[in-house]
Amino acid sequence: MRFAACLLLVLTALCGAAGTSYAQRRECLDPGKTLEAIAQNRLVRPGDALSTAAVSNKGEALSAKLCRWDNGFRYEITVMRRDGKVVRAYVDAASGLPVDP
Repeated sequence: MRFAACLLLVLTALCGAAGTSYAQRRECLDPGKTLEAIAQNRLVRPGDALSTAAVSNKGEALSAKLCRWDNGFRYEITVMRRDGKVVRAYVDAASGLPVDP
């Protein structure tokens, strides 16, 4: 009985680990590498991404960082909405359009 319980625990853990394989990997760039990536990949400038996030979230964009995801570059932007809530917004760095996380 104890063996069956341990086996069930191990299988549950393995299935949970397998389920996380869908998560995308991301690497956020430092300011120097951000400038290089913008120039090399013809990405949207950070100020434009901040404006897009502010308008789409009806708030004030506070900060942005460029991150390389499995499927391209995205800006991760912190926005304070008019109701005072702070949210994270994502803007595709190639198109300049808002995207889901």
